Amino acid sequence: RSGAATAEEAVADAEFRSMVGERIREFGTTLKDKDRVIFDHRLLSEDPLTLQEIGDRYGISRERVRQIENRVKRKLKAHLEEQFPDLRGVDLTMG
Repeated sequence: RSGAATAEEAVADAEFRSMVGERIREFGTTLKDKDRVIFDHRLLSEDPLTLQEIGDRYGISRERVRQIENRVKRKLKAHLEEQFPDLRGVDLTMG
C-alpha cells in the first residue's frame, strides 16, 4: 500500500466520523425531556451520570432509566441507518 492511499483513507474516515457525529447531534435535537437528558448525560458525556442519578432526578427507577436509554439507542441506530444505508447490519452498540 502506498502512503497516499493510507492518507486518503484516513481523510475519508475522518470525514465520515464527522458526518456521523453531526447526524448524532441532529438526532439529539429531536429528543425531549428524559430522552434528551439520557442522551446527553449518558450516551454522549465524557463523564456519564449513573442510571441511579438520572432516576433520582426524575423520581423513576434505575431499571426505567435503562429501558428509556435502550429505546433512545434503538431510535438513534434507526436514524443513523436511515442517514447512512451502508451501516445497516453493523453493530452500533454504544457502551
